[in-house]
Amino acid sequence: MSMLRNIRERKGLSISQLAAKASIPSRLIADYEEGRQVLTLAHARLLAKALWVGIEELMPQNDNSSSGNCRLGRVACPRLNF
Repeated sequence: MSMLRNIRERKGLSISQLAAKASIPSRLIADYEEGRQVLTLAHARLLAKALWVGIEELMPQNDNSSSGNCRLGRVACPRLNF
């Protein structure tokens, strides 16, 4: 299960409810959850805000998780601590 789906379900939101809160098409959210699309940084920010989570919670760990970095699409980003 994707991190996005896990968090969305934990928050008790449907895809359409999350889409409305984040101003992102529901089909695109479904594609992110199913791994058919790579989550963009812009959409990750909107989704994190709508879900009240840190953006790093939406990002999968890369193969080198001991480095403390995460991956978003093709761009490495530092882990964020809140």
